[in-house]
Amino acid sequence: MDSNNVFVPRPNQLSEGSEVSATEGTSSLNNQNIDYKKKYEEKKERERLSGIKNFEIFGLYTVLYAVFATFCLFKNARGVSFPFFTAGTLFYFVICIKKFGVELKKKNTFLIVSIMLLGFSMFLTEDHQMTGLAKWTMFVLLLIFTLHNCYDDSKWQLFSYLHAIGIYFGKIFEHLGTPFTDAGHYIREMKKKNSEPDENGVVKKNKLSYIVLGILISIPLLIVILNLLCEADAVFKEACKDILELIDIENVLGVTIMFVAVYMIFYAVMRVIAEKELEVKSKDRRIYEPILAITVTSIITVVYVLFCGIQVMYLFTKQLKLPEEYTYAEYAKEGFYQLLAVCILNLIIVLICTNLFRKHRALDIILTIISICTYIMIVSSAFRMYMYVNSYDLSRLRLYVIIGLAVLSVLMVGVVISIYRDSFPLFKYGLVVLTISIIITVYSHPSFIVAFYNVEHYKSKRTVEDSIDVQYLTELPLDAAPVILDVDNFKMLQEKDRWTSLKYYYEDFDPNDPYNEESYITKRMSFRSFNLSKFLAIKSYEKLVTYKPYDGKGNGYNF
Repeated sequence: MDSNNVFVPRPNQLSEGSEVSATEGTSSLNNQNIDYKKKYEEKKERERLSGIKNFEIFGLYTVLYAVFATFCLFKNARGVSFPFFTAGTLFYFVICIKKFGVELKKKNTFLIVSIMLLGFSMFLTEDHQMTGLAKWTMFVLLLIFTLHNCYDDSKWQLFSYLHAIGIYFGKIFEHLGTPFTDAGHYIREMKKKNSEPDENGVVKKNKLSYIVLGILISIPLLIVILNLLCEADAVFKEACKDILELIDIENVLGVTIMFVAVYMIFYAVMRVIAEKELEVKSKDRRIYEPILAITVTSIITVVYVLFCGIQVMYLFTKQLKLPEEYTYAEYAKEGFYQLLAVCILNLIIVLICTNLFRKHRALDIILTIISICTYIMIVSSAFRMYMYVNSYDLSRLRLYVIIGLAVLSVLMVGVVISIYRDSFPLFKYGLVVLTISIIITVYSHPSFIVAFYNVEHYKSKRTVEDSIDVQYLTELPLDAAPVILDVDNFKMLQEKDRWTSLKYYYEDFDPNDPYNEESYITKRMSFRSFNLSKFLAIKSYEKLVTYKPYDGKGNGYNF
């Protein structure tokens, strides 16, 4: 290359161009920073104003609701106060929703009645599994209640509801910090307004801080005064027993944590409703090629048809011979849990195919065959369970399987209808079926059913060699106690089984227990914690046992 043809800028040209370029770049960067800062400040201001508005609308209601909920539920998961908590929760939701300018829709009766029935069931049972199931069901029904009233869900299908509920939970977690930030914005705004002079130039003093200070001063005084008055009057002490029990460091800390948790969660729920941040479109999701679904389901269907044929011959007609080492009860034991899992899997497969793949006649026929095979599997699993229970008695898990099979069979009816009718409201159908099933299960007291069946089964087959697993029955929730402690049932038990059951309840209910003098007192119930199941268990024990002074040798009972 010729060096004479190479362009080399002069020093003054280089410096001038660089200076212009640097100046323009710096100016552009400064403008971007200014725009970014301005947008950030505008965003923060919008959040501040939104927080002030939201706290003004439902902040105080949420604080009062948190106080009410803490009073009802603290160390009282299954007390008579729970129905009042349920009614208060519904009232809180309705008030807040109306504050947002949303009119309640007409079709709320089923949701409201179901929530109230589940709440009322809490003090009727001592079964923590049933109360846990009821609480989760209530929470989901409350979410659906808000979705139904705040959004147009008339065209939502199954996956639309599941999508909405999933987003709802995510948004709740996202807004868990807003109860405190909104409250802070609101308090600062109130201080600012109170510090501004009025028309006459007079500055009004902020009274909120005085109120808070007064409350903080009154708390230690109240504790001292209550203790003194309780020592002065036994009747007043008994009336204030629940309050005094709460006044210790552990309980104060527990009450505080529970109050904050309730306030955070329900304020976040209301914040999501207020912002209307859910974007759920009722679009047709059946966009995938049906040949894929036909290929997969047709292979599965062949296996299902073969399996169902074996079920008919082995279990229902007994035409085929079992292996020599098997009895029918042992053969049944090996399958019912696995069959239940396959039935649930079939339900999921049919739902996926009907909601994600385009309509195809062959696919509809295959899904119908899978549904029919599912019913055969449900019957097979139920028959296996019947044979096993008849040989080895009933347990809670076995009873849950039976209930699950019954519910699944009803759900499959709606699934089959939805295969041929696109407009069938499958989600609402499933919601009604599951809710009613849960309500019936909770009110039926499964522990009582298990104890009643096992005792009656023992009576019918009783021989010298037969026995009943009293240890298992006494470890059931107290719902089962009236069956075990029934006078006729108790006398029917063998001597060793009598003392096994009596020892268990003696430690819980007997005021003469020398090893735990507080056992009976701690089981007594207050106006908050009264539980009908516990009450009936205590009464059954007292009816069975005639008290005599404890003689230190294990005696003291007369039947």
